[in-house]
Amino acid sequence: HIQLSIERKRLADYCLKAYKKVNHTREETRETTVRQCENSFYVDTIRAFRDRPYEYRGLHK
Repeated sequence: HIQLSIERKRLADYCLKAYKKVNHTREETRETTVRQCENSFYVDTIRAFRDRPYEYRGLHK
């Protein structure tokens, strides 16, 4: 336990010298995201790409 506390103290001293801070706390505000499968534009785009070969095949015949 003594060696661990010595290592932590040395690391804290190094961080204080190198980065001018020991602990870095950061708060972020996050917003909820809409899943793509619930987005109608995404669903319509995927269906258009999926069905496009069949449309061209029908025009080709």
